[in-house]
Amino acid sequence: MSPSDKSKRALLLELETLRSRIADLEEHATEREGRFQSLFNQMTEGFALHEIICDEKGQPCDYRFLETSPAFERLTGLKRNDVIGKTVREILPEIEPHWITTYGAVALTGQPVRFENYSAPLKRHYECFAYSPAPRQFVVLFTDITERKRAEEALRESRDDLNRAQAVAHIGSWRLDVRRDELLWSDETYRMFGIPKGTPLTYEAFIAAVHPEDREFVDQKWNAALRGEPYDIEHRIVVEGNLKWVRERAELEFDHEANLRGGFGTVQDITELKGAEEALRQAKGTAERHAAELKTIFDSINDPVLVYDANGALLQTNVALKKFYGLDPDGTGWDKQAEVFRKFLAHYPDGRLMRQKDRPVARALQGETVRNEVIIVKDQAGRETAFSLSSSPIIVGGKITGAVSVNRDITELKRAEDAILRAKEEWEKTFDTVPDLMAILDQHHRVVRVNKAMANRLGVAPEQCIGLRCHEAVHGSPHPPEFCPHALTCQDGKEHVSEVHEPRLGGDFLVSTTPLCDGHGKLIGSIHVARDITERKQAEDQIKKSLKEKEVLLKEIHHRVKNNLQIIHSMLNLQMPYVKDEQAIALFKESRDRVFSMALVHEKLYQSKSLARIDLPDYIQKIAANLFNSYGVSERTVALRIDVEDISLDAHTVIPCALIINELVSNSLKYAFPGSSVGVGVKGEVRIDLLHDIDNKYILTVSDNGVGLPDGFDIQNSETLGLQLVSVLVKQLNGSIQIRAVAGAEFKITFEAGR
Repeated sequence: MSPSDKSKRALLLELETLRSRIADLEEHATEREGRFQSLFNQMTEGFALHEIICDEKGQPCDYRFLETSPAFERLTGLKRNDVIGKTVREILPEIEPHWITTYGAVALTGQPVRFENYSAPLKRHYECFAYSPAPRQFVVLFTDITERKRAEEALRESRDDLNRAQAVAHIGSWRLDVRRDELLWSDETYRMFGIPKGTPLTYEAFIAAVHPEDREFVDQKWNAALRGEPYDIEHRIVVEGNLKWVRERAELEFDHEANLRGGFGTVQDITELKGAEEALRQAKGTAERHAAELKTIFDSINDPVLVYDANGALLQTNVALKKFYGLDPDGTGWDKQAEVFRKFLAHYPDGRLMRQKDRPVARALQGETVRNEVIIVKDQAGRETAFSLSSSPIIVGGKITGAVSVNRDITELKRAEDAILRAKEEWEKTFDTVPDLMAILDQHHRVVRVNKAMANRLGVAPEQCIGLRCHEAVHGSPHPPEFCPHALTCQDGKEHVSEVHEPRLGGDFLVSTTPLCDGHGKLIGSIHVARDITERKQAEDQIKKSLKEKEVLLKEIHHRVKNNLQIIHSMLNLQMPYVKDEQAIALFKESRDRVFSMALVHEKLYQSKSLARIDLPDYIQKIAANLFNSYGVSERTVALRIDVEDISLDAHTVIPCALIINELVSNSLKYAFPGSSVGVGVKGEVRIDLLHDIDNKYILTVSDNGVGLPDGFDIQNSETLGLQLVSVLVKQLNGSIQIRAVAGAEFKITFEAGR
């Protein structure tokens, strides 16, 4: 055999060996796969293999089922053939997002997770374990814990119910287990004692909460209970500074050797009960006191109060009854008095007799509540008294056991109401007889009422005006006019007056609106009164026309007077060149200046809007300027200072003032500043002041800083015509004059306007 044959034979043997091994491995693999499949099929936990699906941003948005176990079908109710290859959103469209988010994190990060959660679409609780066997895949092993969750919830609810029941009933409980050395308190017990839950519980901690005065008593009772005696006590505890009462009861358990094994007890908060007992004790005394007080109040009521039983028999009344009916208020002999009481005849306000069964008390005994019903009672002597009766049933346990009646004497009130009714009727008569057009309007311009005069102007009956809007009925406009005084009154709550021309009503009217308020002072409208002033307006127009004509005539008179004075002024100017005597020339100048001052008054009146008054500042300026020009005085050598308030005076006052200013300024320019051909001194000053003081007086001051007045100067004895004229003019003004000769000359004239 050649070497190559040997090599081939060896290879064949080796190949055969490999085939045998492969067959063994395949047999083992098949056996293992069978065991694995059997194990897989018998798993009690659910199994599912998935692949995660992400959106364009790489975020998990769904996952697909790749494989499931038989337990999967049993635990979810979903069939394998229905889910393999499909996404969870196709199978369960309402799946909660947190499932996809949780599984997405496992598939993308490889981090396993274990959790419990509820599936709303499957209506089950699951405990899940998820891990990633390959990238973007995850396996979920899960069990159905729905029943366990229900049991836990039921237990929790049972505990909560117990705690709530104890809280509502203010009853706590405790359990003692000596073998376990365990003492358990309920939540209500902790709350009741004010001890934080979880605080180590000892007998010393319990006894510390007991009121110091009750500790010895509680300790004695507990030690007695340890000897087998009953434990049922009441005592006080102190919780956060507040006092509470508790009742404790306990059942202790002992073994056959009388050793304590444990026990169960309850603690009840009886603070309110104790308070109620104390309140009841106090209430008993209070009730007795109140009964006496109520009797006093009952008898102090001025109106008769009567109490009846279910059969209508009179049981009780107050002392006010005697005043009205002459019955005994002591409550004795009621049968006889009730018989007397029945003899009083009750009538309706219209005079009809009221039957016994229709009386308020009888109706109250049938269950009706009668309030403020007016009846007229006639006694045996025929005297009438008006009462306002209120009767109510007395109901105890749902049954009518009697009735109470309050009778108020309203005789005087009734008379007052009758008087008011008569006054109302008289007012309505007056309202309708007033010639002025009157209307009562609400805040929405609606007519509440009109008198006959207004209705006649509108051509309708008064009742037809009610509800109409005044601007539509009177002005024919859908909106109130701008001048509407009623609209202004509704805005500010004040009276307003306006003159209105209304062709629809045939003339001119003086309209006034007065605010109308309710009993609480709230504005509810206005009283609208329109007085026909057509004839008065026509008369006023005629007077204005006549006055205008007189104003034109008066202006013409002022104009002509001014012209005549100007002619005199011009004639004096023309005559002066022909006069050679200096004294005569001076007289001519003075006369000319006086004429100018008076002419200027009439010129100002002619030019003024008012024919009676003149504005003084400009007028005085022109007088002074004329005098400076007349005497040839320059303001560079003698300064003119004028300080005149913005004052207007009538012509009767202005003319004397103007002449006074003319004379005094002329006197200053002639005599105050000697030393030159024109009599003007260097740095001279002439001042004219006219002020209005707080006493409603006027002060005219003319002064200069010249050489002053001669010694012994007396204006009353002055020989010059000008100063004599000043004295006369001051008296004409009913004024006074003061003269000072310090640093020049000063003349101060004080007067009142209109003199």
